[in-house]
Amino acid sequence: MKKVLNKSRWFKLTQETNRNGRKFYRISVFNFGWGIKTIESIRDLVDPLRNKSGRDGWDWKYSNRKDAEQVYVMLLIRWP
Repeated sequence: MKKVLNKSRWFKLTQETNRNGRKFYRISVFNFGWGIKTIESIRDLVDPLRNKSGRDGWDWKYSNRKDAEQVYVMLLIRWP
C-alpha cells in the first residue's frame, strides 16, 4: 500500500508497506528537463556513497520516517 505523505514540484515522499506489514519511506525524483549535473548533485546530497539506490537511482528508501523527512526538507530547501 502506498500513501503520499508530501509532494512538491520535483520530489515526492511516500509511505509504503511491504508484505510483512513493515512500513518504509521512499523519496522519489521527477526529471522534467533537468541536466545530468543537477541529478548528480541531488544524488550527492541524498546518498553520497550510492548505497541506497545505486549509481543511477531516482528514488531512495528509508526505514525511518525522521531520516526521510530530513532529507526531503533538505531537497526542498535546495530545489524549491
